[in-house]
Amino acid sequence: MASREASLIENGLFRANNERYLKFYWAYLAKNMNNILGRDCQDKKELQLKISMVLLRRKLDVEGLINRMNRAALESLLPERSFDWIDKNDDRIVYFVWSLLRLTTPRSLKIDDNEYDFRYSTRLTHCTNNINDKQVNYYKKLNLNPLPLHRSEAFELIYDFFDQWSATAHSKEKLMLILKEKWLYIASDLRPDYSWIDPKNKQQNTWTSNYISSQLEWLPHLPPPMTTSQTYNINIANLDTLFVFRTNFGQKKRKDNTERGTRLTHAEFMYKMMKAWKQKQFREKARRASAKY
Repeated sequence: MASREASLIENGLFRANNERYLKFYWAYLAKNMNNILGRDCQDKKELQLKISMVLLRRKLDVEGLINRMNRAALESLLPERSFDWIDKNDDRIVYFVWSLLRLTTPRSLKIDDNEYDFRYSTRLTHCTNNINDKQVNYYKKLNLNPLPLHRSEAFELIYDFFDQWSATAHSKEKLMLILKEKWLYIASDLRPDYSWIDPKNKQQNTWTSNYISSQLEWLPHLPPPMTTSQTYNINIANLDTLFVFRTNFGQKKRKDNTERGTRLTHAEFMYKMMKAWKQKQFREKARRASAKY
């Protein structure tokens, strides 16, 4: 007997061996047909089995249904090449893209009944104030996992966001371009210096988290880290996200230690934080030395 995958392909289902497409087809069936159980199945073979079982129903126009599913997939799903710029092995870019998607808040929903033309909020407070509002925040509306514990999980959630979001492929491509431009702005234009932060230094990363919270802002959508390496990645994601939303990172001080009107740039803030860390190390070293005498 032919395999379920071969049977689906024979029936004309496009990319019946691709898990992304199978998830989309199963969601399509769950939305458009009655008595669809187990909507959360994720395994490729399980998806193929359940889709095959639906197609075996009596009095079902299989050809027409498959044509509608294929057309919906082509109109909605982005090709793999659209994701190629996101290196799945790079913690920084994966957490950065996930962070921006988690905050994605449109200012307008539709320009007409047929075409989405999203314009996204650039006000950080507007985004953070609505992160748990399903009517405004699209990540929340999709019921995606808000707390990815690992890079691989965050990477899969990027796919899930785009695949489950009910917008045209054209609108999704526009959002992808925005994300890519913001990453290039961070990685190529700003290029913040994180080289002095040791990913394996627990004390330093805990201190960095506290410094960001007290001197800048700790973003509420970022998952609480469980390990030192996760703390490092979340610290960097917090800073990268702030750097694309904000231009004000505090006020410079005069020699008499009073604030003046000039704002700190991102580079000046990073230098200030690095200097504070080195001063902390110097003080601790001096205390240890004095304790010996």
